[in-house]
Amino acid sequence: YRFGTPLPADATLEVLEEQLAEVTEEEELLRAKLKDLEHQLAQACGADGEDYSHRKSRLKSRVEDAAVMLRQLTQQRAQILEGTDPEVQEEQRKREEIRRFKTSAGYSTEEAIDLRIKELEQQMYDV
Repeated sequence: YRFGTPLPADATLEVLEEQLAEVTEEEELLRAKLKDLEHQLAQACGADGEDYSHRKSRLKSRVEDAAVMLRQLTQQRAQILEGTDPEVQEEQRKREEIRRFKTSAGYSTEEAIDLRIKELEQQMYDV
């Protein structure tokens, strides 16, 4: 019996246990081959088995950290593009407030404002 295939009608517990033992033995052989290949790879890289395993786990951890950071940055980007990011909303509110202030004051440049201030100062001294 193999996973994903229908269970034969004549399958008994003993037969299934024998097949399970065969599969387990096959799995152990494959794991031993994998360990041997990893050891060969470690030797080819100039590292012993322990160092290779440590380096492998460290690199795997770095990949996972990078994936987390990528998800966070993707969420921030989506918020910014949608306009739901609080910082972006605050910036837009401030820009709108400045624009309204400029149009309500009637002066669009600093020179015009400075000139008006001088006029008001002169009027104060003339009185």
